[in-house]
Amino acid sequence: TKGNSVSLHCKPTMGEITWSLNGSPLSSTSTSLIMENVGQENEGVYKCQAAHQGQTLSSSAKVTVSDTGITQHPVDTTLQSGQQATFTCATNADSSFKWFI
Repeated sequence: TKGNSVSLHCKPTMGEITWSLNGSPLSSTSTSLIMENVGQENEGVYKCQAAHQGQTLSSSAKVTVSDTGITQHPVDTTLQSGQQATFTCATNADSSFKWFI
């Protein structure tokens, strides 16, 4: 959802990592690509590539940013038997929720 953060992880067993977005190289060589406050400019196909001794491995992920979505996610809670829990979930759109246990 627009304004949230996105984390992409690439953990090859060997090799130097490069990232690209829609075929254009990105400056990161980290195993994780973290984007804060995402917007439409962050949409596209992200590719992680690892090269080692003449071999190249790659993996891709498509990122789509929506204007609407969940803005507050429920939080994990641990309870004693018989205790009551309250879970909160919110969106930035007119929606309803179904809860499953």
